[in-house]
Amino acid sequence: MVSIHPVPLAEVSHYGILSGTWEDKNETELSISQMNEKPKASYAEEFLGVKCKDGVRKYMSVFGQYILTPEVFDQLRSDIASATDPNKEIELTSALDKVREQTGMVGIQLQGRMYDMGNYNAFKNCVNDFSK
Repeated sequence: MVSIHPVPLAEVSHYGILSGTWEDKNETELSISQMNEKPKASYAEEFLGVKCKDGVRKYMSVFGQYILTPEVFDQLRSDIASATDPNKEIELTSALDKVREQTGMVGIQLQGRMYDMGNYNAFKNCVNDFSK
């Protein structure tokens, strides 16, 4: 299970983007059918938009909160062991996607605001928002 939130199409290349179908009328539980780490906007627009009840397609990103099963850690261990390039990044999204293919995965849209701590301006906005 992963927490998810919508991001603008112009920003999808900065995030792991998930696609799937809503399992509830409130559009909080997403049955994930595809994951893609930092896709180009053109790819996301064609393949990763999540159709919502208002007819709008949204692009759902991982919010940064996970409930990981032992299978995810097994997959990460396997990915690390099979890496031929020591400089290649081992991605959590790739491991999650492999596990998703085998056992399924659910995304939960939480109420709240996301701050990208790897982005200076977003970090600055977070500090400003919480210092008021």
